[in-house]
Parts: sequence; C-alpha cells; structure tokens
Amino acid sequence: MSKFFENIDMDTGLTVYGVEETMRSITSGAVETIICWEGLTHNRVQMVNRTTGEKIIKFIREEEMNDSKHKVDPKTNEELDIEDSLNIVEWLTEHFKDFGCTLQLITNKSSEGF
Repeated sequence: MSKFFENIDMDTGLTVYGVEETMRSITSGAVETIICWEGLTHNRVQMVNRTTGEKIIKFIREEEMNDSKHKVDPKTNEELDIEDSLNIVEWLTEHFKDFGCTLQLITNKSSEGF
C-alpha cells in the first residue's frame, strides 16, 4: 500500500484505480500488483448478444444487477443474455495469475483499508 500511495503522491503515472480502468490494465498485461478491497461489490458479468454472438464483459455493482440498462448492447441496442456472473474479488482471486501479476486483498480492518 505504501508503494501505491507513494506513486500517487509523486504522480508517476504507474497507478490506476477504478474497476473499469483497472480491469483494462490487467487484461492488457500492464499490471504488476493488484490491490483490491475485499468488500468490493462489483460483479464481472459476461454477456452475449443473441443476434451477433459477440461476448461483452461488464462490471456492474451488485445493487444494479437487475437494472435492464446494463443488459443492452451499446453498439446495437439489442438485449444481452447473461452467460456468467461472479463477484469481481472472487474472479480476481481465481484469475490474477493468468495475467502475470500478484493480488493483495485489503480489508477495512487494517489501517490502510480503513
């Protein structure tokens, strides 16, 4: 955590935060260490467009999962079918090694997490 805060303070450009930007960086192989709060409520949702067969990954907060606006293809405006949905922390725990990085889970019980 201290290295993360140091990079932010020094504005090194070596940190990203926020679910969307972080996941883009992870999947592009640009991340060395993932620092993730264990209480994160986002889900990684894999959907498919019935017409085109295109698979779309979205990151949706648990409380927004039933909102139909998330189940529409932004390109075609067609309804999407959910193929898979998993809490982002669980997904990262299972897949972080696939991207050649390490994972550090932070709890709100630690001073840094609080």
